[in-house]
Amino acid sequence: MKKLYSFKVSIEEEVVKDIDKKVRRKDKETGKMKTVVETTQETVKEEVPVDIIVKHPTRAVLEDGDMFYSVWLNKYIKMGLLTRAMLTKQYLDTGGQFTQENQQEYAELMLEAFNKQTAIGSLSALGEDLNNEQQERLNKYVRELAVIRRSLTDFELLQGSVFEHTADNKARNKAVMWYILNLAYFQKEGDKEPSPLFNGVDFESRYDDYNLKEDMEDPVMAASLGRLTSVITLWYMSGVNNETDLEKLFEQMANEEELNSEEEIAPDEELVASGDEG
Repeated sequence: MKKLYSFKVSIEEEVVKDIDKKVRRKDKETGKMKTVVETTQETVKEEVPVDIIVKHPTRAVLEDGDMFYSVWLNKYIKMGLLTRAMLTKQYLDTGGQFTQENQQEYAELMLEAFNKQTAIGSLSALGEDLNNEQQERLNKYVRELAVIRRSLTDFELLQGSVFEHTADNKARNKAVMWYILNLAYFQKEGDKEPSPLFNGVDFESRYDDYNLKEDMEDPVMAASLGRLTSVITLWYMSGVNNETDLEKLFEQMANEEELNSEEEIAPDEELVASGDEG
């Protein structure tokens, strides 16, 4: 199986182990007591490592995923939901809480995001045929797109939760779930081959298995779902299709979060100065 990404989790399981115990017994020949070692089997709870694997999607799987997204996008539009582009145009026309300057900057960011996503898609399509220069450009575009999306998110937060309920945002969430159900595998020590984390023959049956495992508090699912969702969402949104570059993105995001946290807790220099004067 070709892997897109993998990581390890630990779960607690009952395992049968051979336990050696020292006991005192009377020697039949000498009649004297002596210490002997007896082996018995006991059931104990242990932390068991599990490999979680995200299967690298084939071209056929990607085509099925795109079709699934399109079907749900059309469903949500028919239900009356606006797309992000339609909602953006509405807000740019009416202003909303945007100033004139905000509107111009938001429109420019949307155009930049579209151009970066197009460039990423073109380079990602080359797959393993990428040369070093093209790989560097792809990494650069992905980093820049992450920054642009963060800026867009800041703007959208100004408008409350309205952007969360666009047709394409809901269809994207459905598509991410579709990929989780189709690409997630696990393998325990001793297993010859990885097994699907969710069993079924189509989206509905796999989603039923997902809900059943959630209700039953399946330990493998509980331990891995958060990371799985992050990995597949990042892959789906960025276009990055190898583990090394996904790790770089995770590191970059962690560094940005750390910087933002430091900025939030840093004391205002003017307030500190005025406090010292007092």
